[in-house]
Amino acid sequence: MVEQRVRGILKAVDLQKAYQTRVLGLDIQARVPFVKVDETDRAVRLIKPLDLDRSDPTRLYDHGWEWLGKIKKLRRDKQLYGDALFVVRPPESRFDASAAVYADVKSELERADIQVAEETEVERIKRFAAEAEHS
Repeated sequence: MVEQRVRGILKAVDLQKAYQTRVLGLDIQARVPFVKVDETDRAVRLIKPLDLDRSDPTRLYDHGWEWLGKIKKLRRDKQLYGDALFVVRPPESRFDASAAVYADVKSELERADIQVAEETEVERIKRFAAEAEHS
């Protein structure tokens, strides 16, 4: 599970206490397992594990777009003030319809200023987690 992998990475660099599970949002709520808040309890960084290893391209598309929409809404409603990193598990196959949809979803996330790292990019995840927030 991607969430357990991220938890292990944060623990390895002693950042597990800096990121807490939070439910963010006003009318639309999103449970995010790794949220960093500032001294005024504002969400300033988040890490969202996202399992996109789905053989059904429609389910992969729906799941990716659901979270893209949630992050955009959180930012619009001033419920997220900083950067977001999606740690993803990509489809196992790199050459079928799911792989093409994954590439599309990843591109849309990045276009929306959401960083994307595959779960195997441990150093990138560590760097993001350790960076100071941009407020």
